Amino acid sequence: MEKSQLAEALRSLNKDEFREFGKFVRSPYHNNRSEVIRFYDAVKKYYPSLESKGLESRKIFSAVYPGKKYSDVTMRKVISLTTNLVMEYIAVSGFRKYELEYNIKLLSELFERNLSSLFDKKAKSMEALLNKSKHTVEYYEAKSKYTSWLTEHLNNKSESATVPKYQNELDDFVEYFLIVLLMKYHRLRTMSKMYNAKYDFKLYKEVIEFLSKHDYKGSTLVSLYHNLAMLSSTEEEKYFIALMEFWDRSEDKLNDLMQHIIYVALYNHCINRKQKGEAEYHKLQFSITKKYFEKNIFPKDVGFIQQNLFEAVVQNAAKLKEFEWVTGFIKNYKSRLDPQTAEETIDYSFALIEFEKGNYEKSLKYLSTIQTERIMKKMGVKNLLIRIYFELGYTEELIQAIDSYRHYLHREKNITPQKLEMTTNFLNFVSELIKLGINITPENIFLIQKKVEKVPYFNLKEWVLEKTDELLKRRNK
Repeated sequence: MEKSQLAEALRSLNKDEFREFGKFVRSPYHNNRSEVIRFYDAVKKYYPSLESKGLESRKIFSAVYPGKKYSDVTMRKVISLTTNLVMEYIAVSGFRKYELEYNIKLLSELFERNLSSLFDKKAKSMEALLNKSKHTVEYYEAKSKYTSWLTEHLNNKSESATVPKYQNELDDFVEYFLIVLLMKYHRLRTMSKMYNAKYDFKLYKEVIEFLSKHDYKGSTLVSLYHNLAMLSSTEEEKYFIALMEFWDRSEDKLNDLMQHIIYVALYNHCINRKQKGEAEYHKLQFSITKKYFEKNIFPKDVGFIQQNLFEAVVQNAAKLKEFEWVTGFIKNYKSRLDPQTAEETIDYSFALIEFEKGNYEKSLKYLSTIQTERIMKKMGVKNLLIRIYFELGYTEELIQAIDSYRHYLHREKNITPQKLEMTTNFLNFVSELIKLGINITPENIFLIQKKVEKVPYFNLKEWVLEKTDELLKRRNK
């Protein structure tokens, strides 16, 4: 049972949910099988791990059916009954958790049963609930459905008085429809950039043209997703600025997930600008990140903080010498990392911090603990290792590291052509910097600088240019 679907479902319940599921199992409305109750009682002492020799099928069977001979068919039957009951519990508790959806369903049932006075009473509480709710996609869906049911209800009372209400019904539906379309456009645009995929953006031009002729600035999510769609498709600065202003203006109406989506869009724009050589976006990226994480709103729905996001936050803050802030960030958010990769992420983060502090030996020590099979992490470690060797003047080790890195790039077939080109440029320029150690002249340094400036952006381009500047200053002393 340890590796069964039932065990997996039970592990997904938190402590309170597991206890509530016990009450659910004992409710005659939901369960009339006494063996399921006994089964729950037999396994509950092994929660939450549900991993023990005590969970062997025969031992559980004896607890559920005392005195009976073991039957695999019967055992599978009680497991199946319990699994179905867990799924029912998850559905019921999940439905009740979403207040808006729950109340819309209740209104529809009251309407269908012609319970007019109860409908009126519930409609008032529904209005209050909508007024206090955050502006999510679910909110606009519920608002649209509520308007439809209210219109139908009023129509039963006075058909003539309801005529103007049908416009409200259409307007609320169009608002919700626009939000869903814009949200999906933004998602497809993001996926197309990440995976070089091609999608058919149906009705996109028509929707954008419609929005250019109609004012939806007062609609929180239409305004948000319109801005996101335009920023991702055009990358124009005016949409970036508008999105930052929107966040400041509307954060009290947005839940954590919506603010996370805004942060990711702003963050990615800063990354794109940095890749075009606009160094001022280091500080802008930090200020956006600082605002986001100091609000402590990283949504649980998103799951773990992505490893690359965590490290990018650390790298940018460390580069700006924001050491106190970044140390606090690691302390506060390391628990939100995936436990399987948390240790290597933290070690790599501290390696980045010590490097920016100029503590190259300490940085090297943190790097030495990292053993990973992840391509991007391997490349990050190798990139940092090469910079450390360069800073320490370990020429022989540096040459060996570059040679080893080139062989790795040749062997690894899952590196994208763009990443391969960027990394190759980095290695080529570091190799040229090594050669300068033999023949440092202003002319040779200027020659390398011009070459670096001409090539497309690569992650460590700024660092390479910093090293050429340092060599030039050293030569002129």
